[in-house]
Amino acid sequence: MVQVQLVTSIRATIRALDAAIADAVASHPYAPLLATTPRIGTINLGQLTGEIGPILERSRTSEQFTAGTGVVPVTRASGKSRVVSYRHAANHRARLAIVGYAARILARAWLRVMWACWRDGTCYDPRHPPSQQQDQTRSRGGSGGIEVDSGRSQVLDAKAFLTYGLHHCKEQGPRSPPEEEVRT
Repeated sequence: MVQVQLVTSIRATIRALDAAIADAVASHPYAPLLATTPRIGTINLGQLTGEIGPILERSRTSEQFTAGTGVVPVTRASGKSRVVSYRHAANHRARLAIVGYAARILARAWLRVMWACWRDGTCYDPRHPPSQQQDQTRSRGGSGGIEVDSGRSQVLDAKAFLTYGLHHCKEQGPRSPPEEEVRT
């Protein structure tokens, strides 16, 4: 019973803090500009405006801005060696805010591509614009697995896809899995 009350209290505190963050973000002068960024929520918007806002104000070019956030690599080279590393003289919290946000968006996009490839039994083809890929996806429907054409229609389940799936390109065609992993 005490644990339930504790969890309820923590949830109420989280809701109050989320509301306070939303109010603070709404009053920030850069919030309307950055709120149009795809897939940015209130918490990410608050973190980004707080961390990169001052860097935006003191930067005169986009190169200065990206260097100030620490996402531009630094190259140190001599006659014998060349080292590329992160910039140490940067706002580390700003770098973490933008890199974490961008990594989540990129990861979600790639996972959606992988899911569509698995669902439709096709390999990823970057030569097609996304609109054509979506049309192909809609017209083919999804079978919940990969169609393997080896004289008869077979469908791979998720485990077989992870074992045999994406690394086969269209030119080579999908390889038939062992019989014990095939569903009909």
